[in-house]
Amino acid sequence: MANLVDMTIEKDDSQTKEAGNAPTIAKSDSPKYPYGLALNLDTATVEKLGLEGCEVGDEYEITAKAKVTSISENDTEGSDYNKTISLQITSMSVDEGSGNEDNAVGQDKEKDVMDTMESRMADSIAYVSKKK
Repeated sequence: MANLVDMTIEKDDSQTKEAGNAPTIAKSDSPKYPYGLALNLDTATVEKLGLEGCEVGDEYEITAKAKVTSISENDTEGSDYNKTISLQITSMSVDEGSGNEDNAVGQDKEKDVMDTMESRMADSIAYVSKKK
């Protein structure tokens, strides 16, 4: 399995910047993970992936292939640079988490998927850069 990166929002990242009289988000109301990292599956998709028996708190390993569908960049004077990349998952599998990270077959599949995603993202970024 490729090295997984913990995506938990660090305390400083989850606090909103105070803008004028705008209220800030209380720490207890802050999300644990960044927007866009949750997958919501409808009944047909749950059945397609064989997840009918899962329970809250279960952990799963996900292998997915995604297509870059949009790249948006925004750089405004007085504001931070922001870049957003939208990925559309086009195929995926979900396996119950085994805790065994020494599975060579799983490592190879995940590496292939990640290499493909990185290559496509790099191609898309290069294309956007050429257009500037």
